[in-house]
Amino acid sequence: MHSAHHQRMCNPYISLTEDFNEMVFQFCYVAFFASACPLVPLIALGINLIKKNIDVYKICNYKKVNMIQKAKGIQVYNTIFRVFYYIGLISNIAVVLFSNPSLANLDTHIKFIIMLIFINLILLISFMINFSCKPKWFKNRNLISNMYWDKFMKARNII
Repeated sequence: MHSAHHQRMCNPYISLTEDFNEMVFQFCYVAFFASACPLVPLIALGINLIKKNIDVYKICNYKKVNMIQKAKGIQVYNTIFRVFYYIGLISNIAVVLFSNPSLANLDTHIKFIIMLIFINLILLISFMINFSCKPKWFKNRNLISNMYWDKFMKARNII
């Protein structure tokens, strides 16, 4: 643990947006190229595990700890992830259908119909999982988030 003087002299940690942007780019690479190289998700997981430890060490030892500010959330990033999930889904199914030599004798219209069926099946399954697996308390998550935030701030005598 470093002294307060060392903490005061360190540069502030302000790159949280850059960290989120890195995750978005990496997710896009995984979503788009997973069908071309099935090891890409495993490699990305390994990189994230190593990067997590490096970032924790960097923030704890070489960055100034700033006052915690409440964020409105990461809804923008959730939307970006969802959009690229759908684009990656379509592109991966298209790559498998149109580049597979065993499916070369199928007509292009049949391949598009198969692609639409697979896309709709996967979207239906993800939609059903999304709504069936959420607990009841999760539906009003803003109330719960604010409640925990208030407890956090009161425990540190900030409010």
